[in-house]
Amino acid sequence: CNIVDGSLWCWGGNGVSTSVLGQEVGPNTSPIPLQADIIDDACEVETGWFSTVVIRSDGSVWRWGSHNGTERLAGYDGPKPTQLGSIADAVDCSLTLNLCCIVPHSAPGSCVGENDVGQVHGTAGAHLSVPTQVHAAVLDQAIVVATGDDHTCALESDGSVWCWGANDDGQLGDGTTNPPVTQPVSTIDLINPTTLVAWTNSTCALDDVGVKCWGGSFPDSPAGQMFSANGSYVALADSHECFIASGLYCQGNNNWGEVGNGNSGQSVNSFTLVDPGGTPVAVTAGAQFTCVRRDDDSVR
Repeated sequence: CNIVDGSLWCWGGNGVSTSVLGQEVGPNTSPIPLQADIIDDACEVETGWFSTVVIRSDGSVWRWGSHNGTERLAGYDGPKPTQLGSIADAVDCSLTLNLCCIVPHSAPGSCVGENDVGQVHGTAGAHLSVPTQVHAAVLDQAIVVATGDDHTCALESDGSVWCWGANDDGQLGDGTTNPPVTQPVSTIDLINPTTLVAWTNSTCALDDVGVKCWGGSFPDSPAGQMFSANGSYVALADSHECFIASGLYCQGNNNWGEVGNGNSGQSVNSFTLVDPGGTPVAVTAGAQFTCVRRDDDSVR
């Protein structure tokens, strides 16, 4: 999906059981962007495997798609955008296969989804089908939230980063691969972090020093691996990663050419400079593809 002057345009899979494009009546798939119903003031969009979440200009959160798989949200199953809960001042959201988390401006964050290892809140257990406040005692000033398949991280306004949930691949960034952690743990040392992203079993942050990542895609660095100074954007997917720092750099699985080096089939095991045909200012990654926004506002 892409936001253009507040309107939301989506393309890709839109099967009967998913309906992620935001149209009450629409095709099963669309290779060209289609405008989503109702939404005309979108500020942020998050796409998941089977659903889509949008923050609108009034801070309300809207969601559509299917609760297929594990994106099960009570009362929010369908193709038409529907308001999620009563949140009216959201500033950030994160959506993955198993979790959806929202950060309001004036209250601790809320999450919904699988909670088998405590990735939503402090008591591991059943799936949570309505937004549930998470760790209010610790996360009272969260400004950014990032969710992986089974872990959650939050960036506080004081610059601290806290993570909880699964940790079998070191995705919590506490320097261990201990069993799941149901209470927030302070992650690796970061200097004035500004951005936090997570996907599957990996986590990355941007701070004053550069791009630092830890977890499953970075198995040799449970305490974090520094990749570049002066980073401005970072994106994670199932099996490849990209960041922007005086250029676009990508690594990982390349079966479908998602690394962007002009080849396909052979994995790229170290970050490689990619030419997007212009100056990159933002990057996002999916399971088997990568998209870049350039400084002329074009998207490739």
